[in-house]
Amino acid sequence: MPIFKAAENKKCHGKGGFKTSPKFTLEYITKPEKAAIVSSQYLNDDMDYAEQFDDTKRLWNKGLAANSRKYYHFIHSFSAYDSITPEEAHEITEELCRKSFPDSEFVIATHTDTEHIHSHIVINSVSCITGKMLRISPDAYTAIKDLSNELAQERGLTTVDFRKPSEEPVRQSQAERQIILRGGTSWKQELCEVIDLAVDNTDNMADFEAYIGKYGVEIPRNTARTISFKHPDKKKAIRGDKLGANYTKAALEERLSHVYVAEPVLERDMDDETERIRRKEEIKANLSKADRMLVEMIEPYTAGKTTFMDILGGIVQWSEDVRRRAAEMRRRDEEARRRRSGDAR
Repeated sequence: MPIFKAAENKKCHGKGGFKTSPKFTLEYITKPEKAAIVSSQYLNDDMDYAEQFDDTKRLWNKGLAANSRKYYHFIHSFSAYDSITPEEAHEITEELCRKSFPDSEFVIATHTDTEHIHSHIVINSVSCITGKMLRISPDAYTAIKDLSNELAQERGLTTVDFRKPSEEPVRQSQAERQIILRGGTSWKQELCEVIDLAVDNTDNMADFEAYIGKYGVEIPRNTARTISFKHPDKKKAIRGDKLGANYTKAALEERLSHVYVAEPVLERDMDDETERIRRKEEIKANLSKADRMLVEMIEPYTAGKTTFMDILGGIVQWSEDVRRRAAEMRRRDEEARRRRSGDAR
């Protein structure tokens, strides 16, 4: 039962939404400990994907403005009931993307680090073939979902009819039905997605409540038998049983009890990390604007480094990348100047 849906960027550590560089999202989805298979279209897998996205934008002079979308991020999830392999899931997702985005650069990373195999898809907002900005209308989004079902049917997998209400006893308003008919996501579905994400990352009710709180979701009622959730955009809460059988108090406790936490974090480590973050923010607050910009540019190259030599190596790598990009831009400017000179003659 494959489900194709737009991703919330904050779940994958992307910063600033989809109008900033896809660097953080691409680094997240391609982490070796998460991704079993990674592939791409029209890209060199031995080079930085985000920089190649940027090269295409500069080539066509599109998507460069601060308010322009830089990329799209989708997730293609598969049901555990289908007993699908990572290779099969990746193959289906590749076919889905090739047919849906034939003129676009994209990266696919199939993850096996959760109960359900799922593939992350990151697509450049500017076509490397036509130079046009990629626009995905509600009708196009629905067509991709339909194609996902077709590919699943061809392989004997189960499908999901996203146009009909779920078999779970979920009450849907007419407005929500219209959203689902267009292939979108209703606020109740958003709640379920956040709850599912929290269940995958916690193993007790206290941590679960703290986790969904990061997304603005509140739990106004939590008794021995019932639990309710409040969406950040809604004034009233909704009981878990109204979201479906998997979201009752008993079902959540059962699901949380089966979560395996591979590396429990010691309280001492948490204190050390908190102090490290506090000191880092304190230092940044005392820097000038220019210095802060420089720190933010270097940070991705030094994240997670613990020794001075590792940090120094990261800075050297950053400076080499800056020089390389600057040289490439100078080369392109020179070529453009020569072309203009030739046209003038």
